[in-house]
Amino acid sequence: MKRQQIVAIILVLFIAATSVVSFVPAVLEVISLRSGSRGEDVRLAQERLKKWGYYKGNADGIFGKNTFNAVKSFQKKNGLLVDGIIGDKTSKAMGITLNGSPTPTKATAKATAKATPTPAKAKATTSGKSTAKSNATPYISLAPAAH
Repeated sequence: MKRQQIVAIILVLFIAATSVVSFVPAVLEVISLRSGSRGEDVRLAQERLKKWGYYKGNADGIFGKNTFNAVKSFQKKNGLLVDGIIGDKTSKAMGITLNGSPTPTKATAKATAKATPTPAKAKATTSGKSTAKSNATPYISLAPAAH
């Protein structure tokens, strides 16, 4: 009888341990937006980038090539790691949280004030419309980096 109880306890502990091990990576995963990401977080980032002159397209919530290039331009102008990924540092500089909502009012005002001084350079065209240009150099990171 004691042997069966010990085996049952070991089995329960084993099941519990494997459940915890499979849960931990999901908890530790850092939220970031990158090429291929979709949703409200992407749309919000696109709206901010468009407001500051980095993004020219519609805020459609799809992180494509134009969003990638806009993020890299924003990162370069704001002294961040230029990798085209919106991670922790880039999202803070943009004044957004990565859950589809803007940060609280005071934090948004502070982050916006910090990010606003370095908008994309605008150049007047013959049609009188302004176009933003970036001197960003393409950068591809093969190693994980802190965002």
